[in-house]
Amino acid sequence: MLGHAEESGADRHVARLSLALAPCLHAGGHVEDELAVLRKAATAARRLGDPALERAALTGLAAPYGRLGRVAEGLECAREALSLSERTGDRAGAAHCLSRIGAFHNALGQYESAISALHRALVLLSRTDARTAEENAVLASLAEAQAALGRHAEALQTSRLVILHSREAGDPHGEVTGLTGEATAYAAAGQLDMALDRLAEAAALARRTAAPDGLAPVLARYADVYRRQGRHREALHAGHAALHLLRRVRRPALTAAVHNVIGAVHRDRGEYQRGEGHHQTARRLALRAGLRRELALALDGIAHARAHGEGPHEAKEHEPRSAPAAPSTRPRAHAGAAQHPHH
Repeated sequence: MLGHAEESGADRHVARLSLALAPCLHAGGHVEDELAVLRKAATAARRLGDPALERAALTGLAAPYGRLGRVAEGLECAREALSLSERTGDRAGAAHCLSRIGAFHNALGQYESAISALHRALVLLSRTDARTAEENAVLASLAEAQAALGRHAEALQTSRLVILHSREAGDPHGEVTGLTGEATAYAAAGQLDMALDRLAEAAALARRTAAPDGLAPVLARYADVYRRQGRHREALHAGHAALHLLRRVRRPALTAAVHNVIGAVHRDRGEYQRGEGHHQTARRLALRAGLRRELALALDGIAHARAHGEGPHEAKEHEPRSAPAAPSTRPRAHAGAAQHPHH
């Protein structure tokens, strides 16, 4: 049907059919195909001179670009969509675009720019009726930026709002996001035991919902907290469990972050060659996606590993030979944490 509409030059049908098909492709995990049909929708809408259709297509395009780690392209789409929303007076659409823009700035390590966009989104959402789901996404991104800038009290407060709103709406994924954000803020403030308590809650909830895209960030945060505590074996297991899940969901920024954490653990253990290998993987992902923060961490890790050379106690037994267990069987890295919240 879409092919026939294209052949006959029926641009309105092409745009509408493409927009209708995109969510089905997304649900099936066909990200490249989703991207292709949304491009068709945007091109057809542009030929029609229909700003509402073009905005919908560009806003939709930003999401698969983000999942593919093509942050610069996603940011450009979101900015174009924002311009169209503002021209047509679409507050809800503009807020959605600003939410995406804030998330992209976070991925690029541009946290002040992220906060500016996210605050604008919250102001617009306060003037619309449909607030809860989008507001939670904005708040989650805001907490991430606040924690990265060392504004720990604000990040905690923002994450608690995400948890509260998610519980009221019956949204377990949002609650996992809020709990992980709270753990991130505690970890950034050096309160590592409090961070582990929140991660235990988040992990239990994420396992109940059986969503790999919800559990992977929790495991990634576990790896970082365990590394800070010097619990290297547990950090490695959590990190590799996260990477196992990330093979099923495309999240290049998170994948790069996990490789950097695992690389740092190996360096802490004097296993410099292994550490450099993970940092090199993070570097490649970060370069491809334009992730400045993870690129800086990867380059620093590579330089550190090369400066120290191979340590005399290079361990062979700590790199898992097989993939960690699926979430439903409690990955080893945090099974104990979920059962024993006091570390």
